[in-house]
Parts: sequence; C-alpha cells; structure tokens
Amino acid sequence: YSTVPGLRLDAAYDITRRMSLAGGVSYTHTKYHDGRINDIYRSNEYTAYIQPRYYINNKSFVLAGVSGFYSTATEPSYGYTGQTYSVGYFGELPLTLTLYARLDLTHTEYHEPQFFIMRDYSLDSFRRRDWTYQAYIRLSSRLLEYQRIYPSISYTYTRRDSNAPAFEFYKHRLEIELNYRF
Repeated sequence: YSTVPGLRLDAAYDITRRMSLAGGVSYTHTKYHDGRINDIYRSNEYTAYIQPRYYINNKSFVLAGVSGFYSTATEPSYGYTGQTYSVGYFGELPLTLTLYARLDLTHTEYHEPQFFIMRDYSLDSFRRRDWTYQAYIRLSSRLLEYQRIYPSISYTYTRRDSNAPAFEFYKHRLEIELNYRF
C-alpha cells in the first residue's frame, strides 16, 4: 500500500470564441507503507501539460495535448522521464448520445540501467525504454436517463512496447457506468 499526497494547479483561457487553451502542473509524493519497499520506490513526480481545444460548434470539439513528466525514486534506476501526446474528439450525436474518443502515445525512459531477463532467458543490463499506445472511446446516452442517472459505456485498448520484454503487454478494458447529473 502507498500514500500519494500531491498538489495540482490547472488553468484555462479562451483565446477566441472557437479556441481555448488549458494547461497545468502537478506534484505528487509516493510513500510506501512497507519500509523495505519504500526504501527503493519512494518517489516524487512532476508533471506539466498543455491542451488546446478547437470548438467545431456548440456541440463538439477536437483537442490535442502534450504533457511531460519526471519522476525521481530512491533507487535511481526506477526514476523516469517521459512525454505523452494526445488527440481527441467530443461530440453530441442524435438521440442525446455523446461520444468522446482519444488516442494517446507515451514514451517513457528510465534514468539508470537495470537487470532484465530477456526472451532467450539470458540476463542483460540496460536502461528501460517504453512506448505505450492507448485508444479510448466512451459513449453515453441521456435518452435512458432516470432520476438524473444515465448510463455510459467505455472501451480502452492499451499496448506497451518495451526494450525489456517482461514489461510488454496489451489489454482491453470495457466499463459500464451509471452517471449522476447534478
């Protein structure tokens, strides 16, 4: 288990009637409850992002974003630096449906070499580098709203490629949600 206190500051500015710009910075400190684990993984993470949005009309917009992150760890080989690039779309569809879709590409590079077991079961030491691809889509409908509660469904596909084979994966995630409209 861990405790992760932090601080976040976000701001947004309307540049024109159709264009806005959002940005922010954050800081988190992760402390693990097990002392032995804490001595290795305790970390500070700093993140900054910027996200312009273009409003197509009053019911839809496209967005692009870039964020950078830097994490220190007590054991330097677990610290990392990276950036994420995103594009997305939000739109209201007929029958009170709303659609949100986003594609993310994240590159992460670890600060120091570590030992890894390779595909041929040999042992090698190098700096880990990951590329993570993610596609997300969410569909919700207020047509089925009852007592200000309405359903939504989302699907996420994530794939990570890494020079350390043990950290490569892909996964699918399907979520069904009930949302409350205030």
